[in-house]
Amino acid sequence: MYKLICILLLAMMLGSVNTACSRNHNSPEVPEQLSEDTLETIEETEAAEEAETEDVVKTVKDELEAWIENSKHIFLAQSRELEGKQYFLVTYGMKKSSGYAVEIAEIESLEDCVQVHVTFRHPQQNEQAETLITYPYALESIDAAGLPVKFVVHGAEEYVPQLLEIDYVHPIVAQADGIKIFSPQPGSQVGRRFTVEGIANVFEGNFQYKLTDNLGKTLLAGCSTAAMGDWKYFKLELNIDEKMPVGSHLQLVLYTQSAKDGSVSDQVVLELAFAEI
Repeated sequence: MYKLICILLLAMMLGSVNTACSRNHNSPEVPEQLSEDTLETIEETEAAEEAETEDVVKTVKDELEAWIENSKHIFLAQSRELEGKQYFLVTYGMKKSSGYAVEIAEIESLEDCVQVHVTFRHPQQNEQAETLITYPYALESIDAAGLPVKFVVHGAEEYVPQLLEIDYVHPIVAQADGIKIFSPQPGSQVGRRFTVEGIANVFEGNFQYKLTDNLGKTLLAGCSTAAMGDWKYFKLELNIDEKMPVGSHLQLVLYTQSAKDGSVSDQVVLELAFAEI
């Protein structure tokens, strides 16, 4: 019995020595296990980075979709930069039949500018066009170069209107063929001082405006410069006299008037609420 006990003790001692040697010489060092809090922090950081990347992609996509939607009624060429890319959007306006098309055929990056070649198409005489509402457009992009853009027109059009004094078309809240309003929103509340913003492309390059209230008084009237052939940004700073009584509702009308016969066209009417803000 005594010998058996000694043999067992000796075997245990030798096993301990072999295990220690094996750990010291044969196995790589094992890093300490990360705590649950550390793991949660890493996971949260990775999730935040992924969400941020998704938001950037989603934002650019949404911006482009909104840009197209805001511009599709207008015959216009625009360029803007988003997230390191330069985008070119050419819209052909509303068409009442098939057969119309616009294509950005080529983009040339030159030393002093970017040339965008745009081809327009009309229905051909022997073509059976279908009666339907369409909004032809073309959208392309390149890496942003920070250069001015020149649109070169081919095909059915000789010129495509440009946007002046503003980078891109903003959401349109009211419009006529030649006048597009960005603000104020119809039905919104204004005070004695408020701003009207938009773009205009009208005959002779100017338009008139008139502000009246529900009591029948003309509070303001005047004219503003726009553009003819291109779309020019305008900003009206309207200021109603402090001494003038004002009704609870206002009507702002923007329009063009023929110098020949006095006829009115391109009329946009905004109904607004008034308050002493």
